[in-house]
Amino acid sequence: KPKRGFNLGNHWEAKPPGWGVTYTVTDVDQAAAEGFDHIRIPVGWHFYLKPTPEGRTQIAPETLAEIEPVIRRALEKNMHVLLDWHHFYDLDKDPAGNRERFIQGWTLIAEHFKSYPEGLFFELLNEPHDKLTTEILNPIQADAIAAIRKSNPKRTLVVSPGDWGKVGEFDKLLLPDDDNIIVTFHCYEPFFFTHQNSAWTHLGPLKGIVYPGPPATPVAVPEKLKDNASLVATIHEYNTVQGPKNPSSTIKMTHELDTAKRWSEFFGGPVPLGDSGAIAAADPESRTRYVRDVKNAAEARGIPWTMWDWKAKFAYWDPKANKPLLRGAIFE
Repeated sequence: KPKRGFNLGNHWEAKPPGWGVTYTVTDVDQAAAEGFDHIRIPVGWHFYLKPTPEGRTQIAPETLAEIEPVIRRALEKNMHVLLDWHHFYDLDKDPAGNRERFIQGWTLIAEHFKSYPEGLFFELLNEPHDKLTTEILNPIQADAIAAIRKSNPKRTLVVSPGDWGKVGEFDKLLLPDDDNIIVTFHCYEPFFFTHQNSAWTHLGPLKGIVYPGPPATPVAVPEKLKDNASLVATIHEYNTVQGPKNPSSTIKMTHELDTAKRWSEFFGGPVPLGDSGAIAAADPESRTRYVRDVKNAAEARGIPWTMWDWKAKFAYWDPKANKPLLRGAIFE
């Protein structure tokens, strides 16, 4: 059973030519040597489903030439592989208009990989959100599962609820009668710590948040964020509240893990934490403490976890120095 894994983030989920990160079998070898037992491969399949001259659709051969050796090497190393459809924002924005594209895409992906070992899992969609609520997602996901089952009747499938894969959406999920479906969730709490100084969120100007709080010296709210009343209140609590109720603590993270554990116990199946991590812009000591706390909390509850990411903005591995950054948080 998968227990500790990571995401090969910031490569195949990006629109070509990508974000400057690439992966090869060397990354798999390094990860296996570290002690990880599974990898998650985020892929923006909508970028790589191309029409043929005959009018059919195919997966871009050059993309498969990159991905397949990585999958095979991981499976050879007895690692599980979660192959994920990532950043399909057209589906999030217009579920009805992109429903068939999604189902047809999974039909093609499933057919292509049908002969791969059972250690390859299909994860249908990363972090559904926007107009793709859990209620709207349910029938779309069911149709995609039915399409996959035509070529992969026994493949393990992984599904996510809406609202960015939050555990609070679990009760809205409606799943087909299928014994080989796993429900996953994502958690980056406390978000203002894990995503500080992130250009793709509203927290870009926020820096210097430590974990756990409070800080030795109070942090000022950046001028550009002073209109965000919720963040202003959070930073005030972060600066002043002592102990486990400080917002930069385990309080929200463990609450979500407890919810996932209860759901798992009630329905009798694993509920993995598919995405979690802390941005490399945070100070190294805080990152180490945070990743260790997530690992310990998840494993104490029997929850498998997959950190974001291997060597990009939330890196476990430093590709320049060719060494791990967070080994002490996970393996020591």
